[in-house]
Amino acid sequence: MKDVAAPASGPSVRCVIIPLEGGAVLLPNTAIAEVVGYREPKPISPAPSWCLGSIQWRGVSVPLISFETVVGGLLGEIGHRARIILIYGLGEKRGKVPYYGLLAQGIPRLSRVVAEGIQPSPDGGVEHEAIAASVVVDGVAAWIPNMDVLTALMEEINP
Repeated sequence: MKDVAAPASGPSVRCVIIPLEGGAVLLPNTAIAEVVGYREPKPISPAPSWCLGSIQWRGVSVPLISFETVVGGLLGEIGHRARIILIYGLGEKRGKVPYYGLLAQGIPRLSRVVAEGIQPSPDGGVEHEAIAASVVVDGVAAWIPNMDVLTALMEEINP
């Protein structure tokens, strides 16, 4: 039996496990610009249902999204532990979308992820173009988002 106290071997990636309503998102720490307390977003009209509005951050209007809603789920009640994860726009579209906010339903948790510590989701997870993979890491089921798809979706919004 493997000693659970023994450190995992191989290179690791510093990641953040972001709690959502009924799930989690796993992102590399380098994709995150900042984590801030939840604040009520300013409505954007017209906007897709997954866009909660926009917030001001460092003098920039940043769209705030619900990842659960992007992948076809429902947005739960926003509680007192909610946070906004400010993410760098990545991929080919980054110049048009430098940042966007992701609603977290709790406080994100740092994790060092090694290849041996991440497993495919046993049930295959939700299939959606915004999900690159459904995995289990540190005992938590999580989605790894397709950052190019998310950044491209942000072009639909004009905060």
